[in-house]
Amino acid sequence: MPPVMGAGVFIMSEVTGISYFEIIKAAAIPAILYYVGLLAMVHFLALRYGMQPVARAELPSWKPVLRRGYFVIPFGLIVYLLAQGYSPTGAAFYTIVVTFVLSFLDRRTWMTPRKCWEALTEASFSAATIAVALAGSGMIVGVLTRTGAALAFSGVVVEAARGILLVAMLLVFIVVSVLGTGIPTTAAYVIAVTVGAAAMGNLGVGLLAAHLFVFYYAVLSDLTPPDAVTAFAAANIAGADMFATGLEAFRLGVAGFLVPFAFVYHQELLLKGDWPQIVLMSALAAVSAVALASSVVGQAAGPLSGRLRGLCLVAAALLVARRGALQTLGVALYAGVVLWSARRTGEAIVVSRD
Repeated sequence: MPPVMGAGVFIMSEVTGISYFEIIKAAAIPAILYYVGLLAMVHFLALRYGMQPVARAELPSWKPVLRRGYFVIPFGLIVYLLAQGYSPTGAAFYTIVVTFVLSFLDRRTWMTPRKCWEALTEASFSAATIAVALAGSGMIVGVLTRTGAALAFSGVVVEAARGILLVAMLLVFIVVSVLGTGIPTTAAYVIAVTVGAAAMGNLGVGLLAAHLFVFYYAVLSDLTPPDAVTAFAAANIAGADMFATGLEAFRLGVAGFLVPFAFVYHQELLLKGDWPQIVLMSALAAVSAVALASSVVGQAAGPLSGRLRGLCLVAAALLVARRGALQTLGVALYAGVVLWSARRTGEAIVVSRD
């Protein structure tokens, strides 16, 4: 987990009183679903533009990776320590010590005094940046809380939604996306959760689900135009056009924007409930992310027309609906679109050969 996101989860733990490990455990399936949607987007774009896979002979060797496979140990260690009840600070400390020792297994990765000084300097700058952002966001939260603006806004959202949870979530999503524009994830979460989580809580959403909903979109706000800061940083490194890169980043990540709505309606995605229900709902949510990717790209087993793209969008929504009958309809609908596109593609290949 990136440091900024880790800091955000730590603050969420402090605010909600839920343990750090319970939060990251609940966030595991939503994180996987985001990457399922992202991989589906990339795969469908590759099919649409006729991109061919890299030849096996040109693939890089696994030997260098396996030779340094011991660097996986710190990742497993920090999860283990958190599961054993260690504080995030204690788990991070012991993991740093182990990582420092492992660096001496390869001459090229030795943590020399100079490298240690550079690491400490970089860490201090990162900590200062986060501290300043949190201090500023803390003042904003204090003003919102002391003046009653946070509660007033929560009431406005509930009233504007007319008691409809879906409308309230859409409003909170817009607010979080705007508040998170151009500021760190942790600061965006701290500011937005004051107004967003309370509004969702008033409509019966659980504490953990409401906070994860806000945090998820605080992370995705870095991909949201017009100020997609992470995409702009990538564009600067690649020497690409910033605005075009921002739009493409938003497009690639759009399938993941459905995930928070899914786990608010289905607590199974937060590992609450029986395992058969968790597995079934996770599978349906994954297919929903893929269907949404098909709708955005216009590709399934073959190219999709405007109507078929619309059907994929409907199927994506039905797959995360609350009723089993609607979910079944969503599966049938998307399966029908895939089979239809595969048939049309096959017919087109036959015609071209003739």
